[in-house]
Amino acid sequence: MPGSQLAAVADRLAGSGEFVDARIASLRRGADDASLASAEKTGLQRRLAGVLIEAGRPAEAVGELRAAGAAGADSLLRDELFAALLHASEWADAAEMEPEPGPWLEVLERRRTPGAAGILAEIERRFGDALDEQELVRLERERGRVAVGGEDSQTR
Repeated sequence: MPGSQLAAVADRLAGSGEFVDARIASLRRGADDASLASAEKTGLQRRLAGVLIEAGRPAEAVGELRAAGAAGADSLLRDELFAALLHASEWADAAEMEPEPGPWLEVLERRRTPGAAGILAEIERRFGDALDEQELVRLERERGRVAVGGEDSQTR
């Protein structure tokens, strides 16, 4: 199957939890397809990372993104790598990429995953007294969402 069609296959598999591995495999094949344009490959790598994080496999997302060159300062996948690092609890590497609390809060606000409570706790531990008033409000809002909604894998 052409790499350009693998994203559509992955989308069709998205509705069923039992097809997560097939969806990941499809996205991996597309991301590795040398015949695709760079923008298409980047889109597939971005989607692959998201699926891996949502499936509770953020360490795999980190590996995929690093292999794709996401650690480069000019990489279009840099934000995804940062989010994957947070979800994989790789705090030191995440702090090297983003030493300020704003991006950490953005990741927490953007996606609910099994790691949300851990990210919340690390933000409090790492930035605690350094948070400004607006960041404290955002942190409290996320604390309420994690407590009320639990740690599910739904995205917003």
